[in-house]
Amino acid sequence: MLNKLKFAPGLAVVVTILGLMIGLSLKHRPAVESFEVTGQGTRIDQTSLVSSSTNSEPIEFGPDTNPIPEVMPAIEQDANHILLNGANTSLEDLALLDSLDFDDVRDVEIDFDRALLATAGGVLEFFTDDSSFAIYSYPQEQHNYDSYAVLSVNDDILVGTSAGVYLIDMMGIIQPIWTEITDTVTTLENVEGCIYVGTRNHGLFEVNGNIVTQLLAGKNIIAVSEDQFALWCATTEDGLLYHDGNGWHKRQLLNNPDAFDTVTALESAFGKLWVGTPTGLYIFNGDNWERVDTADYLFEDQITALAAGRSYMYIGTAHEGVFAYYNGWLSPLDWSDNLPVRSLDVYDGKYLVGLDKGGAILNSRKGVLDILPLVRQSQGILSIL
Repeated sequence: MLNKLKFAPGLAVVVTILGLMIGLSLKHRPAVESFEVTGQGTRIDQTSLVSSSTNSEPIEFGPDTNPIPEVMPAIEQDANHILLNGANTSLEDLALLDSLDFDDVRDVEIDFDRALLATAGGVLEFFTDDSSFAIYSYPQEQHNYDSYAVLSVNDDILVGTSAGVYLIDMMGIIQPIWTEITDTVTTLENVEGCIYVGTRNHGLFEVNGNIVTQLLAGKNIIAVSEDQFALWCATTEDGLLYHDGNGWHKRQLLNNPDAFDTVTALESAFGKLWVGTPTGLYIFNGDNWERVDTADYLFEDQITALAAGRSYMYIGTAHEGVFAYYNGWLSPLDWSDNLPVRSLDVYDGKYLVGLDKGGAILNSRKGVLDILPLVRQSQGILSIL
C-alpha cells in the first residue's frame, strides 16, 4: 500500500492524465531526527520535541488582492521511494480516496513550508512553496483515517484519530503509537516537549518521554493549555477546569458563574490565558478577567478558535471570519469575511483556516487559496481512470 501520495501543480489537464498513467510520486522530506517507533512500546526522545507555538510578524490589516494561484494536479513516479516502503501502485486503492470526506476540517497547523489539515477523510499535508500536497488515508495504511487533531513535531506528524494516535514519519510511514490511548482523540498539544492528548471519553493524557499518564479520567476534552498559572482543561461535563498542583478545580466567575460552562478554545500567550466561549472571549492576566464581545466591535460572540501570532491574538468565529486583537483593539481580517471558522493557525504572515464542512483557506503573501479544489481535482481524475 502507498504510504504517501504527492500531487503537484501542472500545466494542463492532459499533462495531468499522462502523469497519472505513468505512475505515482511520493515526496521525500529532509532527513531529520524523528520519533523512534518500536512494536508494542513506542519511545519518544524528549530532547527531539519542540514547542508547537507559532509566531508571526505584525502585518497590515486588509484584504489581500494578490491573484489566486492556478492549481492543476499532476502525478509522477518515484520508484526508489516506492521500493523503500514496499508500496504498490494500485489505482483501485487510489480510487478509494474519491469516497472520503476532506471537506470536514477539524484541526489545522501551519509552519514555514507546510500546512497540515486533520479531516474526516485523513490528513492533508500541503506544501506552500509549490502548492503540492500529500494525502495520508486508508490507502496509505492509516486505517483509522477519521482525524480530529494534528501536530507537527520536528519533521514528523502526530495524528489524533477515532481510535488513538498515529505517527507519520519523515518517510511517510504511518504507525499507531501510545497503545494506552484507544479513544477518539480530540486535541493534541505540545508544551515544552510534553504532549497532552485529550480524548472524547477517557479524559486527558500526558506523554512525557515514553511514559503515558492519565491526568483526568472520564471526561470529554475540548481543549487544553498550560501557562504560568496552571494546567487548564476545557471539558463538556464540567466546563473550565484547572490543575494547580493540588488537584483539579472548576473555574467560575463570581459575577457570571455560568460563563465557562461551555468553552470552545484555549490559548496561552503574551502572559495571559485566552478562553473562547459561545458568548465572547475572556482574557485572564493572573488577577482579573476581561470579556471581549460584540460591544467591543467583535461582530459575533461565538468564538470557535484562537491562534497567537507574534504580537496579535487571532480570533475565529462561527460565521464572521477571523479577527485580530491587540491591547484592547479589534480588527476583522477582510479576506475572511463570513467564513465559518472551525480551526485556525498562523505563522509568519500565513493564516490557515479550517472551515466547518467547507475545506480550508490559506492566506499568505502569495494570495488567498482554497485548498479543497486540489483534492477534488485529483480525486475526480483518479475516479475516471
